Amino acid sequence: MKENSKNGRRKSFHQNMEKLWPGVGDIVLTAQVIFLGVYRWSRLGKGVRRQNVLQHSYSITILARIIIEKLSYYLELDKDLLLTAFLVHDHGEGELKRDICAGNKNKAGNDDDLREYFAFVERYEKLEPKIFQVFHRAFLLQFCLKDHTGFPREAAKIMESLELENHFDALTFRAIELAEYLLYAMEQDKKGNRPGLLAEVYEQCLPEIEEISGKLPGFESEIWTAEVSAFFEAYLRK
Repeated sequence: MKENSKNGRRKSFHQNMEKLWPGVGDIVLTAQVIFLGVYRWSRLGKGVRRQNVLQHSYSITILARIIIEKLSYYLELDKDLLLTAFLVHDHGEGELKRDICAGNKNKAGNDDDLREYFAFVERYEKLEPKIFQVFHRAFLLQFCLKDHTGFPREAAKIMESLELENHFDALTFRAIELAEYLLYAMEQDKKGNRPGLLAEVYEQCLPEIEEISGKLPGFESEIWTAEVSAFFEAYLRK
């Protein structure tokens, strides 16, 4: 009888706390465990350091803070928006239990982005509306310069607003993603892992890097400098 009473009290306590703190416990727990078995760069197979999505999300947020500070001398960025975006940008991959390499993503439209978006919303919409809106807007930053086809009208309107009002933030987000790709490939090259990977990633990233360099104030002066570019060219095109 006492055990039943204890179980009943426990159940009642947690049910009431979920009403008082809607979604918080679930999302905080999910953020710790959902990414652990989801690995990036899986196409490379063995011979490289395996990087799960939790490691990626944490390290790219650190990288974002570094790059944002470097660029802050040249323009005003929405730091809160950008850092929140990096914390949650791959949440959908954790929910779906897969990472798709950038080159293979959305080959038939933007279906992969949509699946990740809806997986994110299903989890985060449990939060209070005013809090959900913060995460929702940040999550959509990564898509606002892409095709909006298939997204709900509300999400499309947010992305239209982000593209217009936070254009430099969106460019910065993409620049940081590209820098993180290069850093992972540089790490493998330094260790002698997977010969040719750095050259492959460099060739894939270079057109976007050069495009961003011409649009994002401070990027050429602080990140993709003439000296950095020359070092890559000399090393990889020898």
